[in-house]
Amino acid sequence: MRTVYFGLFLVALLGPAYGVTQQPVRTAGKDVWLLVDLSRSMDATDVIPSRLQKAKAELTQLISRFQADRIGLLVFAADAYVQCPLTYDQSALRLFISTLQTSLVPVGSTDLVPPLELVLTRLEATKRPLGSAARSTAVVVISDGEDFGENVEPTLRLLARSGVRLYTVGVGTLEGARVPRLTSGGYVRDNKGREAVTRLMPTTLRRLAQQTGGNILN
Repeated sequence: MRTVYFGLFLVALLGPAYGVTQQPVRTAGKDVWLLVDLSRSMDATDVIPSRLQKAKAELTQLISRFQADRIGLLVFAADAYVQCPLTYDQSALRLFISTLQTSLVPVGSTDLVPPLELVLTRLEATKRPLGSAARSTAVVVISDGEDFGENVEPTLRLLARSGVRLYTVGVGTLEGARVPRLTSGGYVRDNKGREAVTRLMPTTLRRLAQQTGGNILN
């Protein structure tokens, strides 16, 4: 994930957040949910200093560009949690991003359905005041794409019918790296006792995004 490409990607996604006078403007804007993968593979160091730390640094730099848009933060692995609800408060969002670590979520198979369902629930609960401009909603999944669980497609169809586009940002390399055990030392092993190697899966990420008319950035 490269800063310049990630920046252009989010500019294309969110649109300009500043007027010609370079003063922040608050328009109808967009609602953008950032879904950050906190599975153990995000601790891999094929991206320096690690996949997760790199993603956090990029997000922290980029969110300040989009004052006209509300941004929310969800984290997921085996389960999902809202870390920060939709907000214009850049300081609060940066604080929540800084606290992200893989130990925040239970160990288990990664499942993308719970965070997507949280987005749908929040979308259904938000009622637009009469006469106000409609706000579009986008979801940005930041992950290595290795595993998203089963039966994701029905939830993706619900998102698409709701007018939500999903974009994916791939973090990691095709060569991959071992997954460190941060608390006990050593590396995660597979069911055959071998050190597990985690790799970026761009095909999975691309297929995921395309189901809602979105796109992928590696």
